[in-house]
Amino acid sequence: VFANNEGARIDLVAHSFGTHIVGWSLFRLARTSAFRVNTVVLAGSVLKAEFPWAEMLRSGHVGRLINECGTTDKVLVLNQLCVLFSGMAGRFGFVGGTSDHFRNRYYEFGHSGYFRDADGRLDPGFMRRYWLPLLTTEEAIPVIDERPDSPGALPGILTFLLNNAEPIKVSVYSSPFAIVALVMLVLFSHASREAYFANVMACDAQVEKGEY
Repeated sequence: VFANNEGARIDLVAHSFGTHIVGWSLFRLARTSAFRVNTVVLAGSVLKAEFPWAEMLRSGHVGRLINECGTTDKVLVLNQLCVLFSGMAGRFGFVGGTSDHFRNRYYEFGHSGYFRDADGRLDPGFMRRYWLPLLTTEEAIPVIDERPDSPGALPGILTFLLNNAEPIKVSVYSSPFAIVALVMLVLFSHASREAYFANVMACDAQVEKGEY
């Protein structure tokens, strides 16, 4: 698409796992190709907070990045706890200083709040209000933050634990392999010891018979 539409404005909008596809595709493509995406809008992103968007913004491969976050997104909490090498930037945002070209924006709803009303019915109202202006104009990215001013200590602790869950996930996923390897090592050691003693006993028997 980039090659066949040189100079055209190209915008990308992605939700949930689609943000993983878009993010890593652009990051890898930026290493070998010259292209420019005018605006990238991410919603409910499963990418890690440290994903290197700043590198693509500096190089000009991405003109503007808007990261939409749902402050009550339980799907991303489950993702953070269970899925390896992913994160929940769609709840807490990407790290880095915000600017006219990069914003984390926060809304008080869950994983599908971008497409549904308060009663759970499909509703394009959010997209019309917040995304169409970004995709049809070059106006500044409005700042939106519906987070409480004083969230308290418990949410802060929860945020810290969730953001540092990767070592726990790796340990949990690798533990079955470690257990199997340990069992195999114990069985091998036991078999080697039994073979050694069997060989010693056979030699002793030969010595007693004068055959050794």
